[in-house]
Amino acid sequence: MAGTTWQARARRWFKAHRLVVGVVLGLLVITGVSSAVWVTASKGSKEADLGSSLFSGLVVGVALLIVGKMFDNTARHAQYERTRQSSGEPIVSTDSVEVTVVPLTANIAVEARASAEIGVTGVAEGKAEPPPKGNYQVVYEGAQRDRSRVDAQQVRLRLFRITPGEDQATYVQFVTVPVPSPDLRSYVGSDPNVTEGRLWWHIAHSIEPQLKDAIRRGEIPTPTPQTAYEATTSDLAEAVRQARLDSDPAHDAKVNQEIYRFRASSLLQTQVLQIIGYESGGELERTGAKRYDMVVTRDLTVDELAQLRELADYNGVQLRFLYAGRIQTVGGDPA
Repeated sequence: MAGTTWQARARRWFKAHRLVVGVVLGLLVITGVSSAVWVTASKGSKEADLGSSLFSGLVVGVALLIVGKMFDNTARHAQYERTRQSSGEPIVSTDSVEVTVVPLTANIAVEARASAEIGVTGVAEGKAEPPPKGNYQVVYEGAQRDRSRVDAQQVRLRLFRITPGEDQATYVQFVTVPVPSPDLRSYVGSDPNVTEGRLWWHIAHSIEPQLKDAIRRGEIPTPTPQTAYEATTSDLAEAVRQARLDSDPAHDAKVNQEIYRFRASSLLQTQVLQIIGYESGGELERTGAKRYDMVVTRDLTVDELAQLRELADYNGVQLRFLYAGRIQTVGGDPA
């Protein structure tokens, strides 16, 4: 049985590589003939020239064989890519991501089970911690080599907006964080305490100010949320230092799990607060497809309502301001 298997494998291998085997055998014959002619010939004779020519032909043949194999591998790779694209198999891209809605309760349950297993204090077995506050959720997608740069890594994140009363967060933006590999190697060194998951966790946290600022300026979401918005960490050395000092097992980036949440004011909220005053309003909450509510600390003036009406009409939304049980509405009916 073993002999039959070995022979079958040999036949399959020879069938797949018979062209290469034939070329190699031919080159070996040429090598033997040219060496015999060249060694036995006298200096300057025709036999010596013939031997040299045959040896030169050998070198050219080897070069052609190598080039042919390279072209063959390239053609096979191209054929594989065409086949994969036509079959619908997903292809990993450096600047786009498939939109996946992550349930808000999924990560909480996973983290609760992990906390119970490792004995983290303050978490009752079978009960999840209260979800962290924030109207934006950052989910870790993974890390890979950044092909758009010479020597860099790329941390890939997805940004979701959390709407009160809804079970699932709304996909907002795909975000990448480029990390220069030479700097990373210099900062990390050979410290075994800096694990990859902990390092990406802290680097993802380090761009929180950039994300807040981009949301405030209206740069996030982009017109094409599946195309990467690139956020560069302002202090990579500090992020690595935090990872080195951190011993919390929960601070470990895992694919498709939430890393953190944060609060950020949208451009619309910033414009509203500029009209009524930052101390007069709270969070602008989305309560409908094009309707937003804000709890205010006083009745708004006629002049403020006029400016807010212009803002609402310009953005095609309805704004409602709640104070002492009364509602002041500006903007048309979003329905």
